[in-house]
Amino acid sequence: MKQKFLLKSIAYQAGLSLATVDRVVHKRGNAKQETVLRVQEAIRELEKQRQTAQQAGKAFILDVIMEAPGRFSKEVQKSFEKEMSGMRPASFRCRFHLNEIMTVSQILALLNKIRQRGSHGLILKVPDLPEINQAVQRIVAAGIPVVSFVTDIPQSNRLAYIGMNNYKSGQTAGYLMKNFLGNRSGQILLTLSRDVFQGEEERESGFKSVFSDTPNQITILRLSEGRGDDTATKELAFELLSREKNILAVYSAGGGNKAILESLGKTKQPCQFFIAHDLDRDNVRLLQQGKISLVIYHNLRQDARRACQLILQHHRLLPSDFTVSPSEIGIATPYNIPRL
Repeated sequence: MKQKFLLKSIAYQAGLSLATVDRVVHKRGNAKQETVLRVQEAIRELEKQRQTAQQAGKAFILDVIMEAPGRFSKEVQKSFEKEMSGMRPASFRCRFHLNEIMTVSQILALLNKIRQRGSHGLILKVPDLPEINQAVQRIVAAGIPVVSFVTDIPQSNRLAYIGMNNYKSGQTAGYLMKNFLGNRSGQILLTLSRDVFQGEEERESGFKSVFSDTPNQITILRLSEGRGDDTATKELAFELLSREKNILAVYSAGGGNKAILESLGKTKQPCQFFIAHDLDRDNVRLLQQGKISLVIYHNLRQDARRACQLILQHHRLLPSDFTVSPSEIGIATPYNIPRL
């Protein structure tokens, strides 16, 4: 047993005599198993106390970069701000870089600036592109921990991905929609914000996998590049839906839902089932109005907390065995809208 603390400190914590602790720590024998376990537990508790003391007064500055519609990025910002206030004894402050549209060159310039300036941690929702992955690799090599958020950039050497399993969320949407449609034949509109976000691509793959056995019954129409923006999405959706008929349902994996609904109405589609993602202000209102059927979501505050904890672990202020798992997939209907 490696000695990390003074024997008298271990003895005090365990409520044992100094001689007994000395016998256990140096493996001199003649110690009951119960006594050995008490010493081990005392050492673990002392380790926790030391970590807490190390965290006290520490201030961490994180950078959050997101390319996403404002209605979603504002929810993420609120989640981080609410969770950071409770991350004691360490304190966190975030520099938010939130944009609805970012070019690759803008993202790369911002990443380079952060690498040169320094940061205690970087949280990213950006496209999964080779040049962005390479830029993140350089940031990681500079000693700045990176966490991908909501959508992954797996070739970037990031610490971890925080968010739900997007493939399974797509399967969940497909399962619910397939059961609603039953034996009806027609078309489903599947919308993405952009083709370069891995999370949305995984949602699409999971969704389509559920309908792989009904190729002659259901046709899935794909709409992308609206960036979740209502104006751009409305133009793209109206152009597509003006040429198509018998849209039975919509799976919106990328937002712009008010625009999609408006285009469905103008083209007089028979859509009766609409699945969206994320409990932002717009989607909550559409749920309450009964204009969309359900929303697949995950707890952004929990995700924000996990991201901060991963940063703490990187800086050796949480145990090395701390791990994160995919966020739970939630389903909100007009009758069970949660307060997150």
